[in-house]
Amino acid sequence: MNLSLLDVKGAALVVSQFTLYGDARGQRRPSFISAAPPELAKRHYDEFCEALRRLGIIVATGVFQAMMSVELINEGPVTILLDSKNVLKPRKNPGPATARWPSCAASARGET
Repeated sequence: MNLSLLDVKGAALVVSQFTLYGDARGQRRPSFISAAPPELAKRHYDEFCEALRRLGIIVATGVFQAMMSVELINEGPVTILLDSKNVLKPRKNPGPATARWPSCAASARGET
């Protein structure tokens, strides 16, 4: 775990997954309204793949915005929790669901 992809002369499988940007604070379902628009996300995806290639890493990719099944074997166990300093702060834009459905807004505020 202390060696980089370059150290082990590994390859990368880069698969886009917009659901990683879901915001589930105070909601029953995650919101994806803060995710980048597809054109911008695709550009970032392509730039990331190209940056890996410039480092000499072999890169295999999925199909951007496609439903894909990926099978892999992890060499672990490693669990990485990605979190934000803003986790306890309320969102600035609660999203359209709370405006359309008052019960969602009440649930988001813990009033159910």
